[in-house]
Amino acid sequence: MSIDRITNMDGFGNLTEKQQLEVLNNPENFTGLSKSANTSKQSKSYEEWTHYKKGTPDEIEVSPDFRSKMITREKQLERILQKQIDDFNKE
Repeated sequence: MSIDRITNMDGFGNLTEKQQLEVLNNPENFTGLSKSANTSKQSKSYEEWTHYKKGTPDEIEVSPDFRSKMITREKQLERILQKQIDDFNKE
């Protein structure tokens, strides 16, 4: 999940800086992408990210199978990260 999406999650703004960094750096939220793929994806969700180099002659469709798996994973991560935020807010 992108930093933008995480920082807008319920309760994130109530966390200490240390807790915010723990959520943002949760190892479960890291998926290795090539430099060009990461640049292309930017802060888009996997649901929004359909093509590399969109609108250029070199446009390439993101693998539908990969996107489908990552959309499912992103939904799981949203629950995991929201629970982490909620748990920190209970402390």
